[in-house]
Amino acid sequence: YGEIMKGCNKIPEPIRISIFNSFLKLDQEETMKVFGDNLLPGKMTFDFKSFQEDGLLFYAVNSLMDSTNFIAIEIFSRKLRLTIQLWDYDIKNPIEITCDSSRSVSDGTWKTVHMNLNVTASDFYFGFSDSTVSKIEQICERSKVTKLIKNLQKSPKLTQNNINHVYFGGLDLTSVPNTFYLNVNSGRQNLFFNGCFQSINFDGRSISLKRLYQNNYDPINNYGIFDNCYEYGGQCTIEELNSNLCANKGTC
Repeated sequence: YGEIMKGCNKIPEPIRISIFNSFLKLDQEETMKVFGDNLLPGKMTFDFKSFQEDGLLFYAVNSLMDSTNFIAIEIFSRKLRLTIQLWDYDIKNPIEITCDSSRSVSDGTWKTVHMNLNVTASDFYFGFSDSTVSKIEQICERSKVTKLIKNLQKSPKLTQNNINHVYFGGLDLTSVPNTFYLNVNSGRQNLFFNGCFQSINFDGRSISLKRLYQNNYDPINNYGIFDNCYEYGGQCTIEELNSNLCANKGTC
């Protein structure tokens, strides 16, 4: 997805998230496969669709006790935003980069996020594409990327702060301290997501959405995730999607 496809292709089963404090979290085994001893992942792609004005799509952090080193991809005022913040105690200020798309991604159609955060690669990029268009719309300016890479090369201690927690579609706010919530919420409009995911890949390796759903679904504490996207279609507002607008089991 992100390319024009011909012929019959099997569409992966999507996952829908629709309730505050619902999320998809990679287990430790998957997290180690994705990040290993690296602070940043390599190539990553995932598909999403949403009408939401603000929402958290992806969040990777080194520790749940604070949020000094993190990567966030979110919908911010309907645009796609990447934020990377890395802290090195040998320098006065954190290394930070923020990039925003020039247009909205909240039109209810599938979008593919493309990212390569390998700082040793010359093709470091972050962008997105529409489901029927192969061209990736780059978001980060080259000057920002160059500055980030130079700062990382000057701060070797950052490599010791490995990523240990990876979330899609929200955070498990019940298991983190208030200080973490306040730090991560700084500058963010929303910490949850209303929409669908499909086809999550790291370095060409697909993450099983079925397994991700099974590992995260909890009828008491994480019941706002669904192994389908049936109720998320049509040009509906978030208020309509969250209400009992349609009678006779109809869906908006």
